[in-house]
Amino acid sequence: MPRFNFYLLFAFAALTCVVSFSTQSEARSIFDILFGREEEAKGPPPEVTLQAPFVTHVPADAQNNKLMEMYGKSTPVPGASNTLDMEQPHRSPEEISRWGSGAVSQALTISSGGWEKLEPIIRPDFSAYGLKEYRSYLDSMHIFDTLSKNNLRVQTISDGSAQVLREGVIDGTYHWLVQVPVMATFYNQELKSIKDKRQKVGQNQEMIIQIQIGRTNKKDKNDIGVEIERWIVTFSQ
Repeated sequence: MPRFNFYLLFAFAALTCVVSFSTQSEARSIFDILFGREEEAKGPPPEVTLQAPFVTHVPADAQNNKLMEMYGKSTPVPGASNTLDMEQPHRSPEEISRWGSGAVSQALTISSGGWEKLEPIIRPDFSAYGLKEYRSYLDSMHIFDTLSKNNLRVQTISDGSAQVLREGVIDGTYHWLVQVPVMATFYNQELKSIKDKRQKVGQNQEMIIQIQIGRTNKKDKNDIGVEIERWIVTFSQ
């Protein structure tokens, strides 16, 4: 092939590539105008991050869509900073056990003043039925009359670790059955301090209390978002 023809063919091929590239660029520009420019991928590819390359932002108006309800909505508990539904356990068994132990000890620490003084203190930890059942227990044991007539008060502390016996969902709400061992000490109302640890200050009574704890979103309850629904004394000596 003559050298002139070779250069002519090469120049034509180069011009064809330029025209082709220009045509494709123009077509791409028109496509972008009609349908919008595709965003370039930012950051490492999915095979590196192990995350799907999908948009994670959900428009506010889409969050109330019925399709979204298929996946459930979070029910925040006031003061508990949790976002789990009421049928889910928002606290560990250890946290529930510790809370139950503290709530029982506080409920069974009674001084002068009777129910009128005690009730406002413990009300945030009880459901309406649980509080009624606890009051019935105190009345059946004649606690207030006994303390008043003998000038006594009772101080209760945990007597071992509380434990969750069972847990699960009841009527759409999560519940725990917790067993709480406590030691109640009855001593004179006038006693302010114990100077000698060997001093016998009163009569001790060991008890095992079983309480049913359930989740609640009532605003007048405690920060942990649970309440005592049942109160049963299973052992006392």
